[in-house]
Amino acid sequence: MGLVWSLIFGTRYDINGASYKLVRQIGEGGFSYVYHVRNARGEHFALKKLLIQLPEQRVAIDNEIMMCRQLQHDNLIELVDHVITERSQSEALLLFPYYQNGSLEDMISSRYGNQPQPMEEQYIIRLFLSVSKAIQVMHTMTDPIAHRDITPSNMMLDDQQENLILTDLGSAAVATVTVSSRQEAIALQEICAQTCTAPYRAPELFEIPSLPYMVTEVTDIWSLGCCLFYTVFGSCPFDGSALAAVSGRVPFPREHNYSEHLCDLIGQMLSVESSQRPNITQLINTFTQYTQ
Repeated sequence: MGLVWSLIFGTRYDINGASYKLVRQIGEGGFSYVYHVRNARGEHFALKKLLIQLPEQRVAIDNEIMMCRQLQHDNLIELVDHVITERSQSEALLLFPYYQNGSLEDMISSRYGNQPQPMEEQYIIRLFLSVSKAIQVMHTMTDPIAHRDITPSNMMLDDQQENLILTDLGSAAVATVTVSSRQEAIALQEICAQTCTAPYRAPELFEIPSLPYMVTEVTDIWSLGCCLFYTVFGSCPFDGSALAAVSGRVPFPREHNYSEHLCDLIGQMLSVESSQRPNITQLINTFTQYTQ
């Protein structure tokens, strides 16, 4: 009977008394699925379904919910509602706004196909200024928070395609980590291998350069620099290996139409030495100067 009902009326998800009808699946990764859904009033949302099979998965879900509640900004994803079910197959349903224009990754993929159409430099700067303001909220807290997984697929375009909304706060964590021993370094690397997308991972999250060492929120600046390079040139600067990340070599194309100032900024963001990267406030000031 349940199968017949699903075929006639479509798959539905219930969250705290409200029903949402499945429109289509829009993403999948690990133990999560993302769906485009709509409610009875015709309003559209993104529904993230996460399976809970291990205790650490429940911890990650609780962390994402906590981060969404704690971090508030127009350019940070809003958690509209959520529910966690404790049944034979436990799962969490997290409801977010739906962005019809997709992600920055989608935009880049569409522009760098058979006939590449690079974006205008000022437009790129405005997009990255918008998402930097969201990151600033995280980095300037009393106890700074690092996103730890900033990628083009985790930035959604708003309806006007003029702002980026930073999503997927499941990997966010206290930014400052003092690593004093080899065992602590290995533990941090293992966590980052599971939660940070490799081509955007800062070199110190692959390999601690010395002990003791303090990891800070500028790991996000590296990731943002990788995203900026990808948006400008249509390819990621690194292949996801530790060797590439720690090499210090940023593969700028020989010929392009972008300014030397922009390339210099990307180079600063991708400094292997973390202390040489700009902090988020400095980055915002630089982006603001570009737009004036």
